[in-house]
Amino acid sequence: MAGQYAKAAETYETIIERIKQWVDPETSGHNAFLRRYLALSKFQPQKMVLNSTATIPAKTDKMGLITVPVTMGNKTLDFIFSTGSGYCAISEDNAKQMGIKDTGIEMDGFDDSNNLQVKMKLGVAEKMKIGNVEFENILFLIKPGKLTEKDAPDYAINGMIGLNAMLIMGEIEYDKSNNMITVLDKPKKYDSANLMFNNSRLFAQGISGDNTLLMDFDTRALKTYMTSRFHHRYGLDYEKTAAHGTM
Repeated sequence: MAGQYAKAAETYETIIERIKQWVDPETSGHNAFLRRYLALSKFQPQKMVLNSTATIPAKTDKMGLITVPVTMGNKTLDFIFSTGSGYCAISEDNAKQMGIKDTGIEMDGFDDSNNLQVKMKLGVAEKMKIGNVEFENILFLIKPGKLTEKDAPDYAINGMIGLNAMLIMGEIEYDKSNNMITVLDKPKKYDSANLMFNNSRLFAQGISGDNTLLMDFDTRALKTYMTSRFHHRYGLDYEKTAAHGTM
């Protein structure tokens, strides 16, 4: 996802060659990934231009979601900062207004308004700023119609910054009390290893006594959800020990 598309295509060609006697690469989705990376190989890699630690102003909207100012061309809109989105996303109208180019690639996307999969175009923002931090060649899923929330159909979403852009940032800190996201030019070293990235999803590891629980780490979620069995046994412990303000 960091932009080495030709190398990714070569990797998938190797994987397909090794598994094709046991697994159909078409039904398993491997061929779809190969076609995507072959098509993307003509595009420049995604990247961030960062010479020193930078800060991005953030705020919470009327739904309580974290938003950041995103600029493309002469247009600036507030986008949701969503760790629950594998890719950045934008509505078709906003994509046209902000100059996002169609790559000619289609992908299966998830429509939150009706919980159905839909075909979405994959676009590329050749130049983009989040706050004053510059990015190049960032991939966007372009959704037909509007971006909405299932539980709030009248709540229009301008766009979302997803994990494909966040991973390029390296290490970031979100300070809720000061409404600020800090992008570090020199990552800090931590002893804890409680985050995992897998298949375009980010997971956090919760600990209660001798037990652990892997949970989707989604800044777009307004509540924390866990199984009733786990919450009954350990939920109160999490509520007592949870840290607030900085993540």
